[in-house]
Amino acid sequence: MKQKAKPIWVSGVFVLFLIILLISLVKAFIEGSHFVIDVISFIVIWVLLFFYYQHLGVKDWVIPLAALALFMSIAGLYNAYNIVFLNIGYDKYLHIATAFVATIIIFQIFMNRKHKTFYSSLILAFLVMAALSSFSEIGEFIGSVYLGISQGFLTTAAGEAYYPVSDLVRYDAQWDLIFSLAGGMLAIIILSVRRAIRPHNVLSEPTRTNTMSTKSKEHRES
Repeated sequence: MKQKAKPIWVSGVFVLFLIILLISLVKAFIEGSHFVIDVISFIVIWVLLFFYYQHLGVKDWVIPLAALALFMSIAGLYNAYNIVFLNIGYDKYLHIATAFVATIIIFQIFMNRKHKTFYSSLILAFLVMAALSSFSEIGEFIGSVYLGISQGFLTTAAGEAYYPVSDLVRYDAQWDLIFSLAGGMLAIIILSVRRAIRPHNVLSEPTRTNTMSTKSKEHRES
């Protein structure tokens, strides 16, 4: 089935964020930063998402959220990890945001299946997000301990020897998972409330299709 044309504003978001990624890549190369790995990975993800998001069933309005989550993931290149708000470091807000967006995207992909239900797709999306978060923490451990990576998504925060006061850093992996689960739960709550307020969104498309088919059939019979 041929995909519908992408809205101009979506293409604009794609081009704008791609430029930001390319600028970040140049900056990372010049500084010899390990964020090069992150930026290259995100360029690939961003391009694939743009070309295939409609086929996967992801909605247009999710694209800016995906761009925001990806940018937050490389913002350490611009010293964002030094930001602390309410005694919580930037890294934890990053986990909330990325888990939130990932849960929504995975949910919409599951809802694009032929046989699906709202809540089964929601639960599966949450479980997949939780699994991805676990693998991410494993990647951080391997990257920082065995590969010598000190920046980006393949490294952990400094341990107890550096920040003995903060449990958020001392137990970095555990708290990362907790904040990721919080982001996923936030997505579940918002999607559930949205469905309760606008239930026709879930059922409107099949209903319109069935109505049109019925009318067409009646017209042929007449």
